[in-house]
Parts: sequence; structure tokens; C-alpha cells
Amino acid sequence: MHVTANAFTIKLKPKTEKTEEQQELSDDENEFRNEMQISQKNDIFSTQLKHNLIKLMSNCAQLILNGSD
Repeated sequence: MHVTANAFTIKLKPKTEKTEEQQELSDDENEFRNEMQISQKNDIFSTQLKHNLIKLMSNCAQLILNGSD
């Protein structure tokens, strides 16, 4: 089935029922994707945290060297 509106073509697929085994696989795939996304976000957060810690240590060292009160 094709639906055309303002030069955009959208293909609609008929919805098919998933078997229980297909649903379990789909659920496992979604869970795996979610875990991977969380892992990637944690890696990014960890990298940012390390970067900020290095900047903080650098700033502290600069204060010590400058003898700031």
C-alpha cells in the first residue's frame, strides 16, 4: 500500500503477529540494545568525569603554585 502526501511516499506494511519465540528474541534484542546504549553513555560520562577531574587537579596545582590565599 502506498500513501502519497506532498511529494513524500510512505510505505505501510501490514502488521503481522509475532510468535512467542519471535517476541522473546525481539525483547532480548531490545534489552541488549538498551544495555549497549547505557554502557556507551556510561563510557562517555566516565570520560567527561576524568577530564573534569584532570582540570580540577590542574587548577588546584595552579593555585598552589601561585600561592593564592
